[in-house]
Amino acid sequence: MTTRPIPAIAAPFIAAAEGLVLTAYADAAGIWTVGFGHTGPQIDPGMEIDEAQARAWLDEDIATAAQRIAAKLGAAAIGALNDNQYAALLSFVFNLGTPGTTIWRDLTEGRLAEVPAQMMRFVHAGGVRLLGLMRRRAAEAELWARPIAGSPA
Repeated sequence: MTTRPIPAIAAPFIAAAEGLVLTAYADAAGIWTVGFGHTGPQIDPGMEIDEAQARAWLDEDIATAAQRIAAKLGAAAIGALNDNQYAALLSFVFNLGTPGTTIWRDLTEGRLAEVPAQMMRFVHAGGVRLLGLMRRRAAEAELWARPIAGSPA
């Protein structure tokens, strides 16, 4: 599956949203996490990594998010996004996977103005509404709305 190139803004945006933690911890949903929000079966309680490993996993995890988006959307829907919109969507999927249905339908049907409101629905972890997720969704919505000169959207 071919994915769109990752916009330059994506990795710094996601890194800032996630924060860098070099010792594994259980996140708000109880998932063991390390680095810039990396999760997986190789993460154990108290595991320690260095920043180089964190950055390598960040790049891999962004590529995984791009693959998930490509699996959900056709090339036309992805191509209709400007780099800021695509970066915001990468951040959303990096953080959550591909939840919901309405957001994907809106993207497929070209209702791009509806996407930020759909993103804002996903502010809970472990059944609790989290201020950090509210801030992240707001930052993604702001990035989504930020225009880029010469962009298709």
